[in-house]
Amino acid sequence: MMRRTTCLMILLPGLVSVLAVSPPSRLRSGPVVLELASEQDAVVPGKPFTVGLHIIHDAGYHTYWKYPGVVGVPTQLDWQLPAGYTVGPIRWPQPVLTKMADLTVYGYEADTTLLVEITPPVDLRPGSDVRLPVKIVFMACAKSCHPGFAHMSLTLPVAETDRVNKAWRKRFDAARATYARSSDAWRFSGRGSASSLTLVATPRAGANTEVKDFYFFEELEQVDSREPQEVKKVGESWQITMPRVEWKEKKPPTRISGILYSKDSWVNGESLHALSVSVELD
Repeated sequence: MMRRTTCLMILLPGLVSVLAVSPPSRLRSGPVVLELASEQDAVVPGKPFTVGLHIIHDAGYHTYWKYPGVVGVPTQLDWQLPAGYTVGPIRWPQPVLTKMADLTVYGYEADTTLLVEITPPVDLRPGSDVRLPVKIVFMACAKSCHPGFAHMSLTLPVAETDRVNKAWRKRFDAARATYARSSDAWRFSGRGSASSLTLVATPRAGANTEVKDFYFFEELEQVDSREPQEVKKVGESWQITMPRVEWKEKKPPTRISGILYSKDSWVNGESLHALSVSVELD
């Protein structure tokens, strides 16, 4: 009995330390490194704050946009926040065309940061700490794919005031700079059929009419990312025709939505490369 008690006493401190360990805020999972960070150094009762998941990819690997194309899984954040907290949707940076084996898909090859806004309750007690756990599901692919699952958490103090985390603010702002925006300089219309969708972009005052080399990242899971998009100029307008995915119902959708991206700015005198588009189809 004495030997069993002694063994238990020896093991118990180690067991307690294992049970007390919280999920990390930074870890490696296969070909990516994941890191959680807050833009503010503290949680102020009732004040929204921004948290980001920073993803660092090994060379040759990518993760996926909210609509990955014909294959892939978008990164998912399942927050298990304390009672009274609310969390907004992921803000997705501008994706790029990338390859899963020989298939064209939509995702991120360079380091990227997915931002969400969290609103805490007003009755938090300054001087305490709050833990923000999240379950992360992702897929990182090159010629083969690595499905990933990770439990992570971020612990922040509760305070009456906060300060900006300057190091992370730069990364967060870099992600925000890629977000798509709408512009009155372009008017959009569209039409659909059983086999394709067509987006028409017509310039207005202020539009850069010399824009070229653009691509439409469709987000309602209607377009076949494997196939090239046909772009042609009709009068002053640009017309982009995209084949639909074969497994969708043949009835045309009522709306087309996504990001029209170009390396050129869409608007004279601005740096606007990603146009947000959402229009009813004729």
